[in-house]
Amino acid sequence: TSFYVFDKQAYEDKFSGAGVSFRDEWKWKVNGIYYKITSPSDRVVQVVANDKKYSGDVHIPSSILLNNVAYTVSSIDRNAFAGCSLSSIAIPNSLESIGDSAFYRCNVGKVIIPDIKAWCSMTFGEGFSNPLINSGHLYSDEDIEITELVIPSGVTSIGSKCFWGCEHLTSVTIPNTVTSIGNDAFRRCDSLSAITIPNSVTCIGERAFYDCENLISIQFGNGITQIGKDAFAFCWDLKKVIVPDISKWCSILFGDTDSNPIYHARHL
Repeated sequence: TSFYVFDKQAYEDKFSGAGVSFRDEWKWKVNGIYYKITSPSDRVVQVVANDKKYSGDVHIPSSILLNNVAYTVSSIDRNAFAGCSLSSIAIPNSLESIGDSAFYRCNVGKVIIPDIKAWCSMTFGEGFSNPLINSGHLYSDEDIEITELVIPSGVTSIGSKCFWGCEHLTSVTIPNTVTSIGNDAFRRCDSLSAITIPNSVTCIGERAFYDCENLISIQFGNGITQIGKDAFAFCWDLKKVIVPDISKWCSILFGDTDSNPIYHARHL
């Protein structure tokens, strides 16, 4: 373990009176990954940028030891991996948020996500914050690529940007515990050909299936009340929209023309 000192004056201006020592703002290096303590009292750290750029395989742990004290790894800082070239990156289930443009202009081979349930609740910042946007390859471990995605039972919301850019997903199974699909959730999932929305889902966010260019059919449940703007924009291959209850379909609040898949499919 080694450390690098931040600007002391800037630190004191930020944390004056907070009861936090300057030592907590050191930049720590553990097994090739750099961290910053974001909450000394809660013992939480954040992955931050490496001035020499990260490369190769980066496996982020769920916790690290600093001076024999365990700290939870809960976030990735903005621009942390910007401009890097990674063979793979592994995301722990302890991670809760990824900052703005964390993977901007970052070449990524595999994105390893062993806990899909935790990933569905991830908070992404602006820009290229999700490594899948640059990679397109979602793995459950080093060797197994996920092409048929099963969202675990118990997940209530598929968060914004979660699977944006998963070009090799051919199918997605959504359990009836899910009530919302976030903005950009399945944007540019180019190999996805069909999707079934269960009765439990009430809201589909903006651009949720944007540019899913090979999406052919979509089946809706009876629970949908709102579909956001551009949810199905550029889904040019849509041929079939299955709606079990026309009266409920007529009461859906559509964000715009491209939020209604029938606009592209022409077949109900």
